[in-house]
Amino acid sequence: MLHFTLAVRGDLRPRVSESGRDVTFTTAAGDAALTYNNLKVFDADGVHLAASLEAVTSSNCTPTLRLTIDDTHARYPLTIDPIAQQAYLKASNTASADFFGISLAVSGELVVVGAIGEDSNATGVNGNQADNNAPSSGAAYVFARSGSTWTQQAYLKASNTGGGSPAPGDTGDSFGAAVAISGDTIVVGAPDERSNAMGVNGNEADNSAFRSGAAYVFVRAPGSMTWVQQAYIKASNTGGTDGILPGDQFGSSVAISGETIIVGAYLEDSSSTGVNGNQADGTLDSGAAYVFVRSGTVWTQQAYLKASNTDAFDYFGVAVAISGDTVVVGAIGEASNATGINGNDADDSSVDAGAAFVFVRTGTLWTQQAYLKASNSGPRDSFARVVAISGDTVVVGAALEDSNATGVNGNQANNSASDSGAAYVFLRVGSTWTQQAYLKASNAAAIDHFGSAVAVAGDRIVVGADLEDSNATGVNGNQANNSLFAAGAAYLFVRSGTNWTQQAYFKASNPGSEDNFGASVAISGDTVVVGALREDSNATGVNGNQLSNNATNSGAAYVFLLPPTTPASPLASPATVCTSGSSAALSVNNPSPGIVIDWFTGSCGGTLIGTGNPLNVTPAATTTYFARARRTSDGNTSDACVQVAVTVALCSCNPADIANTDGDPAPDNAIDNGDFGLFFQSFFLPSNDPARLIADIANTDGETTLTGGGPDGAIDNGDFNAFFALFFQGCPTP
Repeated sequence: MLHFTLAVRGDLRPRVSESGRDVTFTTAAGDAALTYNNLKVFDADGVHLAASLEAVTSSNCTPTLRLTIDDTHARYPLTIDPIAQQAYLKASNTASADFFGISLAVSGELVVVGAIGEDSNATGVNGNQADNNAPSSGAAYVFARSGSTWTQQAYLKASNTGGGSPAPGDTGDSFGAAVAISGDTIVVGAPDERSNAMGVNGNEADNSAFRSGAAYVFVRAPGSMTWVQQAYIKASNTGGTDGILPGDQFGSSVAISGETIIVGAYLEDSSSTGVNGNQADGTLDSGAAYVFVRSGTVWTQQAYLKASNTDAFDYFGVAVAISGDTVVVGAIGEASNATGINGNDADDSSVDAGAAFVFVRTGTLWTQQAYLKASNSGPRDSFARVVAISGDTVVVGAALEDSNATGVNGNQANNSASDSGAAYVFLRVGSTWTQQAYLKASNAAAIDHFGSAVAVAGDRIVVGADLEDSNATGVNGNQANNSLFAAGAAYLFVRSGTNWTQQAYFKASNPGSEDNFGASVAISGDTVVVGALREDSNATGVNGNQLSNNATNSGAAYVFLLPPTTPASPLASPATVCTSGSSAALSVNNPSPGIVIDWFTGSCGGTLIGTGNPLNVTPAATTTYFARARRTSDGNTSDACVQVAVTVALCSCNPADIANTDGDPAPDNAIDNGDFGLFFQSFFLPSNDPARLIADIANTDGETTLTGGGPDGAIDNGDFNAFFALFFQGCPTP
C-alpha cells in the first residue's frame, strides 16, 4: 500500500464521503469552501488502482488528509486525478453585475476574460479601475500562467470608453462582449460602441451611430508583459440605430488566427449575398461578417461576408470562428428546413432553425465552401448560436435542440427534452464536409441548454450547458441531484480515430443557483477555461475566497488542466538500420510547450530509455518504442502512448559494397559493376600488393563480419564466394 499524508492549510477541515472518493473542505463554521470529487488513480499501463481518502488528525492535533493507493501490482509511475481545477479567476475590481466571464479566450499560457458590465471610465491598458462613472462600458482582463501559477497581467479598456446613461436603452459600449486571442494578439468586441467611423483607426469621437459597434486589437512584444492597443476597427458600412432600426452590433463576435481577424455584425442590414457584395441597406438584421488582415502592424479589411441565402432576421455573424484560411459564421435565425451539408437553402419553413456557413481563402480571395445544417434540424433549435473550428473540425452548438438522447450519436428523433441542447461535429476531408458526430450531455435534461458554448482544439471539444442543474462540484461529480437551478456545467469530449466519447464533466468548485457556469468555454492544448458570468462572490484576483456571495452577478472563470494529449505521428528515421551500430532518431509531432516526450521499451511505461524529441537510439535487434507525453510543471502524463518500430536488418550487401560506380574504393551503398570490377582487379593482383586487401572481406570459410567472421589477411576462395553471394543479394538502403 502507498500512503500520502496531506497537510490542510488555514482553518479548513476535510470531510470525506462514505465512498472515500470525495472530500469537502469546510471552514470552522462548517461552510464548504472547496470540494474535490471522484478520486481516480491509474498506473503506467492505464490500469485503474483502488484508492481512497481518509480524514485523520495528526500528532499535533491538526487536520490532515490521508490518501491510500493499492499499488500491489502497479507499474510506475502512477497518475493521480489527471484532470483538476487549476485556478479560480476573478476581476481585480470585482463588482456586482459586471458579468465577468461572459466571454473567454485562451492561447497557450494566456487567458482573456470579458466583463461587459464593468463600469470604470478608464481608457487603454492598466488604467484607473476605481472610478465607476461609465456604466457598462466593459473591460477585458488578461491572465498569464507561469508554471502552475496564474496572475493578472493586464486590464484592458477601450481607447474611447463609453458608458451608458439613465435613459431607457442607453447601455454602455459593452466592451468585452466578445474576446479572442492568437499568440500575442488580442481582439475585444464592443457591440454597443457608437462612433460613426468606418474602417481602421477612424475618428472615435463622433458618437452618432448608436450601437454600431467596434473591435479593438491589443498586442504585446513576444515575451513581454506590456500590452498596447494596435488598432480600432469599424465596419466598412457602419450602421447605428436611427430610433427605429437597431445598430449593426459590429463586434458582437470576434475571432483571430495569426494575422487574420473576423468580426461579426449580426444586425447588419444589407441584402447582398456571398463575398464583397453591395453593402447598402435593404434586408433588416440579415447580418454580416468582416475579415481583416495585418501586414506588419497595419490592419486592412480583406473581405465582407454574407450568407448565400441572405434573409431578414437571419442574424448571420452572431458567431464567428477562424482557423488558418477557413472561417465559420453562424446564422441563428436562418430558417431553411434543409438538413446536413449543402442542402436546399430556399425553403424557409423552419423558423430559427439556424445554419453555419464555411468560407475558405485562396490567396486573398474568399469563397463559400459549405452550408451546414443539423442532421435533425428543427424550428427554434438555435443551431449555430455558437461555432468553433480547429483545422478541419467544426463544432456547432444548438442550445435549444429538443431530443432526449444522451452521449454520442444517440436517437435524434425523440423531442421530449425541450431545450436540452446538442452540439454537432463536422469534419472536412479535402474540400468535402460531413457530419462526424452528434453530441449530447451524459445527463441531458430539458432546458439545460447544452451547446450554449463550444470550443475545440485538435481532438478535444468542450461544450457548455449554462442552465444545467446539478449540485455537483469539481470534475466528474454526481450528475443526478438537480437541486441547483441553472448552476451550469461543461463537458469534455475526446476523439480517437473517428469516434468521440465524453471524458469529463466539469462543475464549478463553488456552484450556485443561476451562476450559468458553462455560458462560455475555451480550450488550448491541455487548458480548459469555463466562464460563469452570474457567479456572486466578491473575491478578487486568483484563487480568492469563493464563499462570500455578496457581489451578485460579478462573474468568475475557472481553469482546468487536462492530461497532456497523447503524442501523434511517431517517426523513426531511418526505420531500418544495420547491426553495425547504426542509430535512428525517434520523434513525434510538435508537442505543446512545457511537454517532454518519454520513450519506453517493452510497453507504455515499461523500461524508460530516455527523454527527448528527437531521441537517438542504437538498437541491437528490432525494437518497438513507446512515446508518452509528460508535463514538466506537474509530472502529469498522457493517458496513452504511441509506438514506432525500428527494424534491425542484416544489411548483407555492405561487405560487397567496396566501390562507387566508377570502381573507386569508396562504398556508395549500392552494389553495381563498380564493386564487381574493383573486387576482381584486387583479387587477382600480386599477393604482396597492399591494394589487393580491399578484396579481403571474409575468412577462409566465407564468413563476413555480419556472420561472425571477417577479413583474415588473405585472399582466397572464402572471399570470392562471400563476395558473389552478397553481390547477388542486392543492397537495401538502410
